[in-house]
Amino acid sequence: MSIERPGGVHVINRPTRGLRIRLTGMRVARLLGTILALLTAGALLAPAGAADPPARLTDYITDNAGVLNSISRGQVWGHVDSLYTERHVRLWVVYVHNFSGESPESWARDTIRMNYLSDHDALLAVATDDRSYAFLVPTAIKNVSSGQVDELRRNQIEPALHRGDWAGAAVAARIATTWSYPGPLIRSPCAAICAM
Repeated sequence: MSIERPGGVHVINRPTRGLRIRLTGMRVARLLGTILALLTAGALLAPAGAADPPARLTDYITDNAGVLNSISRGQVWGHVDSLYTERHVRLWVVYVHNFSGESPESWARDTIRMNYLSDHDALLAVATDDRSYAFLVPTAIKNVSSGQVDELRRNQIEPALHRGDWAGAAVAARIATTWSYPGPLIRSPCAAICAM
C-alpha cells in the first residue's frame, strides 16, 4: 500500500509478518526484574559446596578444596616424592569439598579406575566439607598387620583430619605405605574407609 503525500513523496507501508512487540521502558524494567529474580532464586537454591565427582588427577597432590598453602603442599610433596624414591610406591593425595553423594570408598575406587592407577599406587581421598575420607593402602606388606594399619588410621590420620591438619594426614598416609613394602598393592577390606 502506498500513500501519496504533498510534495510527491511516497511512503510505502509494508505489512509486517508475525507479531510486533513493543518494549516500553516499563516493560523492559519488568522483564529485567523477572530475569534477575529467577537468577537470584537459582543461586539461593543451589547447594552450598560444589560437587566434586571423581576426575582426572594431573598431579600426585590435587587440592580442589584449597586447604593446602604453599608450605604444607611442599611438605606433602616431599613425603610423596621420598615414598616413591624409597619404595617405588606412588601416593596420590586428593582433597575435595565432598564426594558428590557417593560413599568415600566408591568415590576413591572410581578415581582409581578413571586414572588407571596401578598396583603401585595408594590413594588418600579427603572430602573436607563432608568430613570423610578413603584411604586405599597396600595390604601385602611384610611385618605389618591390617590391625597396625587400622591403628595408624585411628591414631594418626583421623586425628590430623579432625584438627584440619590436611598435610599431617598425608604424612601419616605415607608412613602407612612405607613399612617393609614387598610387592604390589592389594585393594581389600583392609583399605578401610573411615569417617572423621
